[in-house]
Amino acid sequence: MLTPSLAQEIANKMMEVVPYNINIMDRNGVIIASGDESRIGFYHSAAHEAVKKSQTMEVAENYNRMFQGLNMPIIFDKNVIGIVGITGNPAEVRPFGEIVRVTAQLLVQQKYSMHQTAIKERLLETFLYEWLHEERYNNDFIQRGEKIGIDVRQSYVTCVIESSEEFRREQLEQLVFLQTNKNYFIQYSSQLVVIFIRATKTYMAIVDYLCDTFKQERIALGTPMETVQQSFHQAMQALRFGKELRPHETFHTYEKIWLIDEFCQFTSKSHVQAELELLIKAGRNTDLIDTLLIYMENNGDANKVSQKLHIHRNTLQYRIEKIEEVTGKNLNNLLDMFELYIIALAYKLQKDKN
Repeated sequence: MLTPSLAQEIANKMMEVVPYNINIMDRNGVIIASGDESRIGFYHSAAHEAVKKSQTMEVAENYNRMFQGLNMPIIFDKNVIGIVGITGNPAEVRPFGEIVRVTAQLLVQQKYSMHQTAIKERLLETFLYEWLHEERYNNDFIQRGEKIGIDVRQSYVTCVIESSEEFRREQLEQLVFLQTNKNYFIQYSSQLVVIFIRATKTYMAIVDYLCDTFKQERIALGTPMETVQQSFHQAMQALRFGKELRPHETFHTYEKIWLIDEFCQFTSKSHVQAELELLIKAGRNTDLIDTLLIYMENNGDANKVSQKLHIHRNTLQYRIEKIEEVTGKNLNNLLDMFELYIIALAYKLQKDKN
């Protein structure tokens, strides 16, 4: 509890306001901190006596490295954890005695509270990280959550915020208020923050606040699911697809991309790979795939597609015909077009992942 470093910190603070030397002794009467470094390590019998009797001991005159002054118990949780001493004539230093003793105790309490707060924060951060990846909530996990005030059986929706740069401290401080209402956040990486929002009727108000506060960052929202892990997966997929499908937007929701996500999951990987290889072989590397993606993103508007690809419309028409010839699909057919889009999108997501 009363470490040498903390004791020295107390001694230094005391000597900023008290015109006398301050010593801090441990429960064995050994000086562990002092304004006079030469005294550190010496045994102080009066301090040891003060510990035993749990009361202030005065030393009227100097004797064998024990100088005159007051030696007062530092009480924490009803126990004497050390002694704070003021060197000087007892009659002169007595007016400072109670102030020094109480201040020393307050500093110990403050340090302890800060330590406990840091421990709680680490426990919460560890639990939140586990929560994101927990597939099932067994009794042990539920009870661990309850000990830190989290009921994992309540419905939560996750929201992720991605920054192009590392998050600054002041940005994270704008999220602290969430925890007063049983909402939580964790810095998942230097550029990604995850928000745990209770799925109440008004949870979108928090999402609106996040969008207003983090206007320069990308925000993606999952849906309320049976586990936080499922909602987190949705939010990450919304972020991933959103960046590819709507690169100019900064707010993405899983509700807008769920069909594409599920379709990609159920599409045969071997079939997708085969179609990709045909398109790559037929074009110059990825010319046909890139053309296909831009074509889809611009709803088949030939002028816009040509401008974005920096090619002539005749070149674009040639590429479209080549895509249809290689794949046997017609871009004027909605189902064919959707299949080709999924194939091209799968390629792009795979490339970005690698």
